[in-house]
Amino acid sequence: MLASRYVEAGILITFLLLVGFCTRIDPALAQAEDETQAGTVIDEVVVRAPMSRETVTRRALGSGEEIIEIRRSVSFADLDLSNPEDVLELEQRIEMLARQSCEQLEEMFPFEQDDDAGNVRRCTREAIKGTEDELRNVVAAAN
Repeated sequence: MLASRYVEAGILITFLLLVGFCTRIDPALAQAEDETQAGTVIDEVVVRAPMSRETVTRRALGSGEEIIEIRRSVSFADLDLSNPEDVLELEQRIEMLARQSCEQLEEMFPFEQDDDAGNVRRCTREAIKGTEDELRNVVAAAN
């Protein structure tokens, strides 16, 4: 009984450390949020690489799902998004960063299914899909 409490505490501490690592407070991000509210144009798109996995807790609590996510920003400050070639360049940057983030998640927390390459591809697709609205908005603002 006591050993299971230590295991649960260890899992909780690991999770909290991971959350702190993956969602670190970034002064530049806080500044970017302030600039958005002030009406200044932001020159980044945020890529969120998600991974979910089943968790098993004490019998009384049952099981659940935890979401682990890596967030990274892709800059387009050097691009002219009114130019279709530069939009394509931004899309390629997003795809590359999404894939790298999902590969990092796979290394840190191996996916539960055996098909690692398929899991990374699914994660990458989800991360790219998560940027579609933001990408559409920044391109529209540039035109």
